[in-house]
Amino acid sequence: MELGIKVIAEDLKTNETRHCNSCYFTMVAMNEKEKPVEVSKLIPVTEDQIRRYADAAKRRDKRIDN
Repeated sequence: MELGIKVIAEDLKTNETRHCNSCYFTMVAMNEKEKPVEVSKLIPVTEDQIRRYADAAKRRDKRIDN
């Protein structure tokens, strides 16, 4: 499973915000023997979900190729 993380900083005096960092965090489900196991597939429905799902697949393929 891949999670997208976006960090936003806020100046408490001015309420101004700025983007500080973005990253993707990959998690793997493990069984009791500490072996990777499959989890239920996510079914993207909205256009945004479909785009994000496709982008994640591209990143995964790129990691595997390297």
